[in-house]
Amino acid sequence: MIFIKKGTIFMNLIAVLIALAIIIVAFKFNVFLGIAVAIVAIGVGIYNFLPTYYAINGNKAFEIGDEDRAREWYKKACETGRANVKLKSSYAYVLLRTGYADEAEKVLDPIIRVKGLAPEKKNLAKQQRCMVYYKQGRLDEAIEDAQSMMNEVTEIQVFTVCLAILNCLETMTLTKQQNFVKKLMITTVMTGT
Repeated sequence: MIFIKKGTIFMNLIAVLIALAIIIVAFKFNVFLGIAVAIVAIGVGIYNFLPTYYAINGNKAFEIGDEDRAREWYKKACETGRANVKLKSSYAYVLLRTGYADEAEKVLDPIIRVKGLAPEKKNLAKQQRCMVYYKQGRLDEAIEDAQSMMNEVTEIQVFTVCLAILNCLETMTLTKQQNFVKKLMITTVMTGT
């Protein structure tokens, strides 16, 4: 559930190399200065990695079926104040899958309201919110979110939006599926999207 871009790994590697260079220079001046700089660098590294560490533990707990621990770990990650959008979306997914749709919505709504957020990040949160709305029985709002994504996404991302809709459909009875598709088609024809 945790997604890491290649660019992020490269930037982290550069940061580590710069920190090592600073530590080496500090040791050349004074051993105690080198030790102090090394301790600070380790502290900063731990501080920055903590949300990811918590999320990794949340993933592990979720994979083995320990839903309570998974929610606890993800909540800890988000409470650090340094959790990124993908981590928060993963937390919302865990909440949704474990029956806490209302809490998942509370995690997703602030993400979606962020001005200037990259469309792919906003759409990741909207996909999750489509599922939340479905679980809450709010089909009109689920359709509205899905359609707003259809207007914003690239052709490749349309597939992901369709998967979000299909995930909703997969848990419905045949009658509910038919009603959902009819409502989606009527809304699409009326709005022209």
